[in-house]
Amino acid sequence: MAGHTPVHLMMMAHTLKIKSHDRVDRIFDLKGSTVKREVKLSKNTLRTKTLKDVDFLKLRKREPISLIDIDRTFLIRQLQKDTEFLRSVNIMDYSLLLAVERIDSSSNKVLNILNSFTGDTSSSRHG
Repeated sequence: MAGHTPVHLMMMAHTLKIKSHDRVDRIFDLKGSTVKREVKLSKNTLRTKTLKDVDFLKLRKREPISLIDIDRTFLIRQLQKDTEFLRSVNIMDYSLLLAVERIDSSSNKVLNILNSFTGDTSSSRHG
């Protein structure tokens, strides 16, 4: 079309593979910015509503979120790979979808990172 510049979009399918939505405490769409990155919360806000960066920062202050070593290592490696790929194709927009999942009533909250990427629904990593 004359006068229009082509735009290339890369879309990912919904990647969260959660065994039980009852265990989901929060879901975040993180972009690394605080500009217009907050959801208006109320006491009626569902736990499964996708929150944003400012919400994540506020929650972390009130309720620390644990990340086990294997997930931390995986997350850092994956972010490095994604960053390298996006840089190689001159794309600067990135969004990370994270689910905070209750593993059991006695443990801290743990980010469900590996399940999001691999579809691993076993709880043996955490238990």
